[in-house]
Amino acid sequence: MIRRGLVALLALCAPMAARTLVYEQNVGQADREALFVARANGYALHLTRDGAVFRFPSSTLRLRMEHARITPVDGLTGVTNYLIGAPERWHRGVKGYGGVRYEGVSRGVDVLFGSEDGQPAWQYIFSPGASSGDTFAVFEGASSLHIDAAGDLLIEAGRESLRIARPTAYQMVDGARHFAEAAYEIAGQDRVRIHSTWPDRSRPLVIDPVVNRVTYTGGSAADVIYSVIADPHGGAYLAGETRSVDIAGAIGQPPSGANSQILLIKLNAAGEVLYTVLAGGSGDDVAYGVAVDSSGGVHLAGRTSSPDFPVTRGAQQSVKGGGWDAFYLSLSADGKTVRAATYLGGEGDDKAQAIAVDRAGSVYVAGSTLSDRFPEAAGKRRGMSDGFVARLDPQTARCRYVALVGGSGQDYINGLGLDATGGVWIAGQTDSADLPLTAHALQREKRGLWDAFVARLDGQSGKLQYATFLGGGPSAHSRGIENALGVAVDAGGSVWVAGETDSADFPVTEGALERSNASGRKGFVARLDAGATKLGYATYLGGNGESSARTVVADKDRVVVSGAGGGNLLTIVLDRVRGSLVCTAPAMGSAQDRPGGAVFVSDGSVMIAGSTPATALGAALKTVRGHVFFTILQCDSK
Repeated sequence: MIRRGLVALLALCAPMAARTLVYEQNVGQADREALFVARANGYALHLTRDGAVFRFPSSTLRLRMEHARITPVDGLTGVTNYLIGAPERWHRGVKGYGGVRYEGVSRGVDVLFGSEDGQPAWQYIFSPGASSGDTFAVFEGASSLHIDAAGDLLIEAGRESLRIARPTAYQMVDGARHFAEAAYEIAGQDRVRIHSTWPDRSRPLVIDPVVNRVTYTGGSAADVIYSVIADPHGGAYLAGETRSVDIAGAIGQPPSGANSQILLIKLNAAGEVLYTVLAGGSGDDVAYGVAVDSSGGVHLAGRTSSPDFPVTRGAQQSVKGGGWDAFYLSLSADGKTVRAATYLGGEGDDKAQAIAVDRAGSVYVAGSTLSDRFPEAAGKRRGMSDGFVARLDPQTARCRYVALVGGSGQDYINGLGLDATGGVWIAGQTDSADLPLTAHALQREKRGLWDAFVARLDGQSGKLQYATFLGGGPSAHSRGIENALGVAVDAGGSVWVAGETDSADFPVTEGALERSNASGRKGFVARLDAGATKLGYATYLGGNGESSARTVVADKDRVVVSGAGGGNLLTIVLDRVRGSLVCTAPAMGSAQDRPGGAVFVSDGSVMIAGSTPATALGAALKTVRGHVFFTILQCDSK
């Protein structure tokens, strides 16, 4: 039940796990006691000289194993870079393994840690010289032990509980598994006997316990992906956040389990992890946008509450301004070095939602601000919140300009895209009736409670050149709420906008894939032609039930839209000229899965990536790390 590479080491065959944990060598990123660290669904597993320690948000549980020789097995190609706090506390090039082996936990018995369905799994491996097919597990810190009717072991530890599946025992005979009877037996307050029959004493016996559920207080700790961008050389970059109960504090304090770090994962075209980066400070740090430049440098934008975010010398803003500040962070192509970084924020809360890099290397960051004193802003905030667009020098992390966009209400920028003539396109949501529009706006009046909006700024100066509302109106069953979440400019200069609407009269066009909305919140995608003054194409998306379109990406001939609908991941590919359907991904995923995005990779296929708190994935989805998944959609133009 553990990864094939591990089992091959012992000449015992097992199927590839659907989701795999990485056992990292501890070089200072976790408590000193740990030799290896794996992070599962809301808790961490530390492998120490004395056994395995389950670290939950409010308690610990130790599976005691003494006097064993500890060896990592199944080395992985990807590494992890911890860029948290001051540079002297960084850990780069941390190696990962598919598992760890404890040799000689008792006479003739080894224990092999790996994973199954994203949860820790371990095998008791009895050599022919072992005295019997029995072993004992001691769980220090357990407040109670219980075996249920299914034979699963339930362990209470403070406010947390751990369920370990009924053990499976087998021997390999002529390449096939021959199963044996196995069961748990309570042998004391914190002691469990694991017993199995042993049909053929001349062959090794394997017993597999698997952790299949953990419950705990304090919410779900997980990896979440918010943004996906294609790597020009194949593969993709995934950006978001990760929460862990055990990452060592950035400024020396013990880890609290309450904070998140920036998560960046680089994949090759096959979905293999090339590197992982965790970055930030001692507070919460989240990346909402990612971009890559022509040299392979990676640029991230998001928000931070960390007072010790790794800002670089000479940056625009070295001290956090408010409770939450936006940030800009530039990394080297190998993910090991912070090239430039700055806070972006005033006295209020500020958030960067999107980022892009133009052909000359200039960086554009867009988001929203609640601050009156946003750095380098031309003018003052007009409403409760304004959108902002900042152009930055990627070498110094200094602003060349900051433009505010908004009316007297609330305005939020969610998407950012660049055109071939130096224009910066933004899309978002507004309840401002007086949003500054331009003469040739497609829609000049706000129709609903909240409308989407689309605007273009001059990339060199930040001057507003175009702006329009986009949305429907209220009805008996809707309030007229639109939100534009993504924007892209295709090879012909048309602007594509993706988002969600509850309006029954959102302006769809002839040839739309879906022409009506009877579900409440529905995804939409729209194409604005002729400088966004003409609606060339628009459709609802998502079928039956509520849906949302979150990202849109264009290549030479096609456009891919990613979101969620009907309890599944939603991915469709459209012809960019006709708006006709090229292909759609089959139903996959679940209502718990969060789409991060879909991008065209080097061979023309579509990589779909996201994250989920679920403990099991659909067959079409493959694990990247912990809660992060991807799949490849082969889709050719018709």
